Amino acid sequence: MKITFSFLILFSNVIAHTAFAQNESPCSPYLEKLEGIETPSTNVATCSELELVVVRSTDWPQFVRNFSTDFVDSSYPTFIDKALRAEFQAENTDAFVYLDEAIGLMTQIFSRLPDRQRGDFYTSMAKIWRNSQLPKLGASERLVEQINDRYDYAYESIIRSRDASPSRILMCAIRYDALTVSLSDVLSSRAFNDCLGD
Repeated sequence: MKITFSFLILFSNVIAHTAFAQNESPCSPYLEKLEGIETPSTNVATCSELELVVVRSTDWPQFVRNFSTDFVDSSYPTFIDKALRAEFQAENTDAFVYLDEAIGLMTQIFSRLPDRQRGDFYTSMAKIWRNSQLPKLGASERLVEQINDRYDYAYESIIRSRDASPSRILMCAIRYDALTVSLSDVLSSRAFNDCLGD
């Protein structure tokens, strides 16, 4: 599927509508999921589309499948998943490219939402992870330092305090973030922290 500008506008409008245009409180099953209840209540009538994806997903692969089915196949969770798989198979060039695609999509989508911190967090985590591929690709230390100097890594403290890789933090945050609670609520949730330890 070719990603066009009109597609990005449409997709970001769906996400924005899901998360913010309704101005509704998060649904109970989603809040229960954040609390670590794996079988949340079945009253999902008030849940947004993205909350339903989170509630129905029991693990990362299922989340990606549900997200792709309910929204679109070429999305930032899809590219994050491809990067995870590529890195696992030591295909670092592919991981770098997939992360670059994810960063582009996240920038387009999150720039349309009023919550700038969320977009900064996701793109920063993805950039930190993407740039960690450079030494594996034979880039010189000097080049890596020059590239890293361009980015504000305000979120590196999260990596150090959680004792988790940027890829793991990013995967767990995306998996549990339905965009209807604050980012700090997602990052402090039991579900997110349990996911980091899986």
